[in-house]
Formats: sequence, structure tokens, C-alpha cells
Amino acid sequence: MIQSRVLLNTLLFCLMLGFALLALRTIWRNEKNLAQLKNAEQKALAASEAKSLFLASISHEMRTPLTTILGYTELIKNADILPELESKYLDHTIHSSRHLQSLLGNVLDMSKIEAGHISYNEENLNLRALIIEIEAIFQPLAQKKGLTLSIETTDPIPECLYFDGGKWRQIMLNLLSNAIKFSDSGKVSVFISIEQINDGPFHLKAVVKDQGMGIDKSESDLIFKPFVQTQSGLKKGGTGLGLVLSKEYARHMGGDLSFISSRGTGSEFTVTIQVRQGKNTPAMPEFNKADLSHLHILLVEDQAINRELMRYILCDAGAHIIEAESGSIALDLLHRNPLINALIIDRNMPEPDGLQTMALMRDNGFFLPTLMVSAGLPPSEEDMQRVGLKAWLSKPFQARDLVNSIFRVYHHLNEQAQPAGPISHPLPLFNPAARSLLDFSAERFSSLCQKGLIRIEELLHELTENNFQHNRLIAHTGKGIALQIGAESIAAQLADIENTQGQCKADQISELNILLVNTRMAMQHCHYSSPSDQSVSL
Repeated sequence: MIQSRVLLNTLLFCLMLGFALLALRTIWRNEKNLAQLKNAEQKALAASEAKSLFLASISHEMRTPLTTILGYTELIKNADILPELESKYLDHTIHSSRHLQSLLGNVLDMSKIEAGHISYNEENLNLRALIIEIEAIFQPLAQKKGLTLSIETTDPIPECLYFDGGKWRQIMLNLLSNAIKFSDSGKVSVFISIEQINDGPFHLKAVVKDQGMGIDKSESDLIFKPFVQTQSGLKKGGTGLGLVLSKEYARHMGGDLSFISSRGTGSEFTVTIQVRQGKNTPAMPEFNKADLSHLHILLVEDQAINRELMRYILCDAGAHIIEAESGSIALDLLHRNPLINALIIDRNMPEPDGLQTMALMRDNGFFLPTLMVSAGLPPSEEDMQRVGLKAWLSKPFQARDLVNSIFRVYHHLNEQAQPAGPISHPLPLFNPAARSLLDFSAERFSSLCQKGLIRIEELLHELTENNFQHNRLIAHTGKGIALQIGAESIAAQLADIENTQGQCKADQISELNILLVNTRMAMQHCHYSSPSDQSVSL
């Protein structure tokens, strides 16, 4: 009996030892597999990080030479020295360069997301202004393809919201760019609304619908995969990152991006993000904006939607806006509106373009504080000096940049016109040194002087004894012209009227008329004016 128990215990011990050894071996294998998995995971993470770093680095490095290529290509284009066919080839080069620039930007953003380095910047923003800006970008593109673009909003829509406007803008740019790219006819519509469910957070919702080629159901799963494209996407070009980035942005902002589509019937993309009610701020994005209530600005821009955006910004700062869609209309308005005392003009317009229009204004005796805006390259120093342009603002610009730029341009000229201290000696009727400041030929400066005096004469007829505000604006305009042509005594008299808030007596007007005649004679003595121009009645 005892021997049987000993044998049984020995057998049980051997079995337990075997199971223990088996368990130890299993644990060892699991630990080994776990170590291999961790090693593989680390290698995968390192590879992913290296890929993201490479993409970020190569995208950034490629931007520098691409910017140079694009810049010099546009310089050649703007020089207007090529025949029509070569100019068309250059347009294709510029278009492709800009497209490549956009693709590189998407690759760089994707690498930032994968590396966890993407940042979100919430701020108080004016939603309606953002919508106008987006429409200004895409309306010309839609018109070029023969498409109808419609952007509608619920009414009322909050003026000020707190969210990352930059990311939302990029989402909308991606969605609208795709809608136009994949549509050859029909309509692209956008509907934007604010929703709140059960007293929860506000959601900004945008629905972008097109009547383009649509997406086959078999390819629906590919839409939000990075670097993967549908068959239609392969035909139209791109990296396959725009929608991926948009979905990531929307999710990080508490929303999502979804779509419904079928082949041949178009697509409908819906994006939502969480927003908060903004602070009770002015209509435009927050900034320490200048007061433009004293400015009567002539706004010259051929695109109606761009004029609407700038008018919105400038009127919000108190400016009085007179609009023109072309240079020729602008010249006519200047002749009919003596109150105009500042100019904002787009460079790239149908002939005459911005620079040509400014040259025509100067030839007609109009010298206004001017801000030029454009999405292209700035004019050369030679061109700026030739037309008297002092300031340039690149598109796209922020609201504060537009307001503060025209404010600085206006007051810089105004400050230049003020004497540094009491005048201890009489100013000359005419200072020939004005020609050297403009770097004009004698013949051209003579023509300028003649036209400038004619314009000053017209302005003097506008002066009255009782309309102070009107007088102040007239005096400022005439002072600027007088300073440009070296009529320093006239400029000083007009500055006095301006500095006394437009108070003007009859004897001052008579004195100005006499100064005008004497200034003409002084210019004739220096061979800068024609005797036949003396048409002022005393």
C-alpha cells in the first residue's frame, strides 16, 4: 500500500513538474514574442516617424525653389513681353506651379498630423466675412468652367464665433476645390448653418453639393484613405490628401466629415465642427483698427465679390466708399467726386490695369494716397516710383492689414505735408526740386505741372465760406497735388485751411487764385508751364 502511494505521488510530482516546465516554456515564448512585437512596433514607429520627417523635410525644401520658379515665371508674365502663344504656355506653367505648391502644403500638413504636431488656434472670428472671402476665391474659378456657384446661409447667423477659422477655411477650400474640379457643368451649391441640439454645444455645419461625375459605390471606402485615389481622382490629379486632412481637422474640432454620392449624379459632402459663441466684438475679426471716418476712398477692383469684401472691411472702420470696376470708370468718378481723398486699387485688371490707371490719374492731375492690392508679385521699384505708389498689400490679407495700410498711407502723406515748425521765411511759389523727387524728364514734368495747376484751379472753385467739412477735404486733395508739382506756397495755404477744420474766408480764396497765377508764371520762368494755361479769373 505504501509503495503504491509513493509511486502515485512520484507520478503526480512528475506530471506537475512537466506542466510547470510546459508553462515556463509557454511564458518564455510569450515573453519572446512580446519582445519581438515591441521591437517591431518600435521599428514601425521609427519608420513612420522617419517617413513623416522625410515628407515634412522634402515638402519644405521643395517649396523654396518652387517659390523662385513661380516668382520669376510671374515676373516674365507681368513684363508682357511674350507673344500670345508663349504667354499661354507661361499661364500653364504658373497654374501647375501653384497646384504643386498646394499639393506640397497638403503633404506637409499630413506629416504634421501623423507626427502629432498639428496645432489648433481658436479665436473670435466673423463668420460672414470668412464666407465672403471663400466666395471671392471660388466665384471666378466656377465662372471660368461655366459653373454656377451659390453660397447660402441660415438667417440669422451669428456675427462672431469662437473657433479655428484657419482650419475651417482650409476644409471649405478643399471641398469647394474638389466640387469645381470634378464638375464640368451644372451648379455647385453650399449651405451653411448653425445647429444646437438639446442645449448642447453649437455646431457649424456646411453642406457642399455638386452635379459632377460622382463617386462609384465600390470606391467609397477609398475616399478618406491617405495617398489613395478613385479612378476619377487619378484622371483629375492630386495627392489624395485633401479630404483626409479635412476629416482629421473636423474630428479634432469636435465634428466630422461625411458624404453621399453615386456615379453620374454628383456628390454631397457635409462637414460639422463645434463652435462657441464669440465675445461681443465688432463685426470683423478683432484688431486695433484705425478710424477711417475721414476717408472717402475710391475702391477700384474688377471682381464684384472682392469689392464687396473690401467694402465690408473698410465701411466697418468708418470709411466712405465709392466703387469702380475698371480704371476708366475710376477716372470718370474722380472728375465727378472732389471729396475722394484716398485710393485702393487692384493691380491685375483688364486694361487699363492698376499701374496704367495710376499713371493716367497722375497725367490728369490726380495725386491720391494710394494702396495697391494683388495676389501676384509686387511692382518693381521703378514702376512704383513712376506712378507714385507708396504702399502694396498682398492677397490674401487680414482685415486689420487692409484698414491699417490705407490709414498709414493717408497719414504718411498728410504728415509729410505739415511744416516741421514755424515758417521763418516765405515759401517759394515753385520749387523745381520737385522734379528730381519724381525722377521725371523735363518734358514730362512740365506736362504734369500744367495738369496739376488745372486740377487745383478746379478744386479752388469748390471752396465756399460755410461748408467746412467739404472745404477740408478739398484743401487736403489740392495740397497733395501742389506738393507733387512743387507749388509750395499754394500747398501751405491749403494746409492752413485743412488745419483749421475747413474754415475758409473769401479773401483766402482770392489769395489762392492770385497765388495760382503767380505760380504759373514762376513755372513758366523755369520752363515748366505754358502761358496758354492762364485761365483763372481773379
